[in-house]
Amino acid sequence: MRTRLIPSMLMAMLLAGGLACRETLREAPQVALPSADAVEAALVLSRGDVSVGDTVYAAVRLTRGVAVRPAASFTARLSYDPQRLTFVDEASPSTAALRVVNGDIVGDVRVAGLATEGFRDGALVLLRFVATTRGPVGALQLSIDQLHAVDGAELSQTRVLAPSIDAGVAP
Repeated sequence: MRTRLIPSMLMAMLLAGGLACRETLREAPQVALPSADAVEAALVLSRGDVSVGDTVYAAVRLTRGVAVRPAASFTARLSYDPQRLTFVDEASPSTAALRVVNGDIVGDVRVAGLATEGFRDGALVLLRFVATTRGPVGALQLSIDQLHAVDGAELSQTRVLAPSIDAGVAP
């Protein structure tokens, strides 16, 4: 009878010990998002040397930081050489983003954009120009005035990697 009692007691002790050693889960660990300086933007041209009538695309892209903290809204300005290029229109692919482009001032294009889900692929805007002279496209200058993340954080410290592209330099 004693030999039957020992296994039963061992089983009862194991069960009691397993129930007594339950550990409660703590709350999920908080992950700190990178600071605003982790976001970088760039101006990318489709070509740097053109013939009269050639189409030139200028893309404003976020190149770093968008996977963790996608941008939800922005305002930017692109200055270009009106002796070499003529602004045509926005050529951004159709997405859920809303963009407003003002190219009425010769040599200057202003853009504002909003995407509630964020610009997750990093493409803020794509602008189309036509070359008016043969040779280099001239100098282009990008400035990002405002940039906000989907979580509302201001990303005003965005570093612009290629703020200007000099004549004849293709990306």
